[in-house]
Amino acid sequence: MRAKVFLLIVVTCIALAVGQSVGAETAADSERIAMSESGAKVWGDSAAEITKAVATRSGKTELSKLAASMKPGTWAELKTDMPERLWRAPKPSKGLHIGTWSDDGHWDSRTGQFLFFGVRQTRKLVAYSEETNAWRVISFHDKANAPKLKQQYGHEYAINGLDPVRSHLYRAGSQYDIIENTWAKFPKADFRSMVFEYFTAMDALVSLERARGVLWYCRNGDRQWTRIGKIAVHGYHSLARDNPFRQEVLFAGGNDSQRVVVITKDGKPKRMKDFPIHGGFTIRTGILTVDPQSGRYLFKIGTKFVEFDSMTNEYRLIADFTKTQWPFSKYEAPLVAFIPEYGVTMWADRKVMLYKHKVCTGEPLPDAPPDIDTKKESPPQPRATDAPSRGIRFRISRSRPFGPPGEHENTRTYSFSSHIWPCYFRSSKEYGP
Repeated sequence: MRAKVFLLIVVTCIALAVGQSVGAETAADSERIAMSESGAKVWGDSAAEITKAVATRSGKTELSKLAASMKPGTWAELKTDMPERLWRAPKPSKGLHIGTWSDDGHWDSRTGQFLFFGVRQTRKLVAYSEETNAWRVISFHDKANAPKLKQQYGHEYAINGLDPVRSHLYRAGSQYDIIENTWAKFPKADFRSMVFEYFTAMDALVSLERARGVLWYCRNGDRQWTRIGKIAVHGYHSLARDNPFRQEVLFAGGNDSQRVVVITKDGKPKRMKDFPIHGGFTIRTGILTVDPQSGRYLFKIGTKFVEFDSMTNEYRLIADFTKTQWPFSKYEAPLVAFIPEYGVTMWADRKVMLYKHKVCTGEPLPDAPPDIDTKKESPPQPRATDAPSRGIRFRISRSRPFGPPGEHENTRTYSFSSHIWPCYFRSSKEYGP
């Protein structure tokens, strides 16, 4: 039912946007609006509330007007009011970029906001308001049930999610009510994860267990997480994105993996063709989003911009950024969200770009050789906190510059930690939420 509500919202929002941009309704627009109004009476007040909120903004804001003016297959810069150091982690960190190794922006249609919760030694929640065309920082660390300000290691990876019907932003197991500005907690998971996503069609927060590829879910009111099962994507630096337009969620890649899996609305995994371009298919350098008009996935991996159609299981090249211009500098790591009511995706870092997708119709990219398991699944290993006192721990850290020369705050630090036991050796990179 929730998936139908969301689809209803999308159809109505698009119809409203089109009607305002051209000043008159076509026959197709009239049909969509009539269908949406009829559906709103059946599905309750959620759709009506959101479509009404969108109608008050559509055609009046800088964002909506720019999106309406764009042709398919084009990029356009949205000029916004952005505070200095918006993307820098707050003190006591060194001011590192909170969005590196992540693509996890989200758009809330009810409030007209782009939100991202990021981290680099300290955490930060930032938001863009369509009504004000401005960015701001949302304070959270002094609120009950909110995440703590400090996080010594790690990046944000793919652990943000959005419930578009209730306007709830998720950061791992923490739930932020965008309207009420309050926080709540989900039951603590007994596993470690770099991948959390809100699955609209299941009305549940889903998470992929790190390195083991076991998928779990938890709904509002549940007392514990429920195991769905192991999937082909392992979850270590993997990408994920909810697709409410097709009532599915997609998991992809990770270290040394080209795998792609779609989870259907009934929780069934479907192995898709492997991503056909090798190298960089991880959250460290990759970006994944959804085109809100076609429901197709958009991957930006290295210099390649690729469309994936989960219905036909085909990949097509949108652009090669060695031949055409990538709209961001090499020092930027944009966060991205799809905007259903305007049919565009929004990419944000030091500048903000909108992209309106043109569906690819050319020949699909050649299939990649299948990524086949060569190892048996390992049993869960003890965490560092479970180590016996006689264990020896060591750490090796290496820093390298990331960003324009002279900007020390852009330095990335990579850490490797291990334990040596009398009977065995275990090592792990200390990443994760």
